[in-house]
Amino acid sequence: MNENLYTIILESKHGNQISMLHLIEKFRPLINKYARKLNYDGADSDLIISFICIIKAIPIKTNPNLKETKQIVGYISNSIRYKYIELSKNHSNSISSLEINEEIIGIESMKNIDDSLYLKKCLAMLPHLQKHIIEEVFFKDMSIVSVAEDLNISRQAVNNTKLRALKNLKKFLIENEYF
Repeated sequence: MNENLYTIILESKHGNQISMLHLIEKFRPLINKYARKLNYDGADSDLIISFICIIKAIPIKTNPNLKETKQIVGYISNSIRYKYIELSKNHSNSISSLEINEEIIGIESMKNIDDSLYLKKCLAMLPHLQKHIIEEVFFKDMSIVSVAEDLNISRQAVNNTKLRALKNLKKFLIENEYF
């Protein structure tokens, strides 16, 4: 299939399933990248469905800027990125409900849940960057180097921010007499 991207999109907009599959496979690395970042089951399916909607809605005939491959790829990649941001916000805002039954989980587990809720409250007190770095390093077990690459800042800046966040958490815990 050596056709250019413009004709493949036109064919897929007219219902050609083979062209749509070809487009999905062509953009699979980008879809997988954002699905990994979303980090929930079904994220790749959500992004593929969004990708199909993007292809169906792309104004390829009416927009004269979308005649060359690089403009089309830019349009699609930006659309997928914006969909990732939207899904990320929706997924982080959804509150997971827990059914707590003391007879099943016991008193020790209740203390762990209380500690977990208190820790979330403490993390909410931190500035956004400090909170993000603490979550990435301690909860997602990412290295400082990979966090630095994701945030496009130096390794030293990540480490300093992490230390500042830990100092702020310690200060908050001592002030609230948690220890």
